[in-house]
Amino acid sequence: MTLMKIETLILWVVPVLAAGGCSVSQKPVQPSAVDGGVASRWAHRVNRLDEASRMLHLSPPDLSGCTRMEITLCPSTLRALGLPGGTSILSPEEVQYLESMRTMVVDDLDRIMAFAKGLRSGSYAGTGERMLAQETSHIVCYRGDEYLLSLEKYALTVRTEEGHYFRYSSGALPTWELMPNLYPFYLRGVCASNLYRLGVEFRAIANEKTTWPGPYEWCDVLSRCRAGKNPGTARELRCPSAGEGKSHYAMNPKCKADSPADTVLLFETKAGWNQHGSYCQMLWMRFLNRRILYPTG
Repeated sequence: MTLMKIETLILWVVPVLAAGGCSVSQKPVQPSAVDGGVASRWAHRVNRLDEASRMLHLSPPDLSGCTRMEITLCPSTLRALGLPGGTSILSPEEVQYLESMRTMVVDDLDRIMAFAKGLRSGSYAGTGERMLAQETSHIVCYRGDEYLLSLEKYALTVRTEEGHYFRYSSGALPTWELMPNLYPFYLRGVCASNLYRLGVEFRAIANEKTTWPGPYEWCDVLSRCRAGKNPGTARELRCPSAGEGKSHYAMNPKCKADSPADTVLLFETKAGWNQHGSYCQMLWMRFLNRRILYPTG
C-alpha cells in the first residue's frame, strides 16, 4: 500500500514541477536506494501499461483482397474431423479418400469473405506464450499468386505470424463450410456425436430413476429429465443436415438397458417426436449405411 501511495505521488508531483508550479532548490538531490527502486519499478509499470494499451488496439487479421486460401488440417484430415467411433461410420473408400487429402484449396470468394467477416470479430488475447492448445488447421492466404499472410487456427483462437492470439466465440469462424468436399463428413460426425450423447442420456436416466425411457415418450423424458443438467439435449435431438424439426431420430423399442452392446438404440428418420421404429426399418437404415451402433452397457 505504501509503495502504491509513493508511486501515485510521483505521478502527480512530476508534471506539476515540470510546469513550474512549485519552486525547488537548485541543489541536486542524490536519489536514495529506495527512491531508485521505486523509480525503476514505476518506469517498468508505465512501460507495461503502454504495451497493454497498444495491444488493446491490435486488430484481428484482415483478409481484404484474399482470393485464395490453402488449408491444411492438423494433425490430419481424418483426425481433424473427430468422428465419434473413429472410422466405424465411414466406408473403406471414404477412409482412403480422407487420408489422401492434406491441403485443400479454397477459391470461392463468397466463402472466403464469410470467413474474413468472422475473422474480424475476434478480440485480442495476448501473445500466447502460455497458451497450450492443439492446432486444428494451418491457413495460408493469397491475392492471386501474391502471398498475404498465414494463420494457425485452434479451437477458439487464431495465432498470427507475429505470435498474437485472437479469441473467438463458438461458431464465429466457419472453417468446415470453407471446404464443401469435407462439409458432409463434418455434418455426419456431428450427427454421430448427437446419437452417442443421447445414448449417454438414456443411461443417465436409467441410473437416476432405474427406468428405461419408453418408445412412446423417450423425447419427452430426455427433454424433461435432462434439459437442466444438459442444456444441449434439444440440439442433440436434431440432425444438423435434416432441416426443420424438433427431432430427427427414432428409438428401437426392442432395445433395453440390458440389451447387447451392439444393439441399435437410435437411428435417423424424418422429423417428428417420440418416434420409434421396427426392426425392418433399422435393417433398411443399415443397408443405407446411415446407422450408428452405440453400446448400451
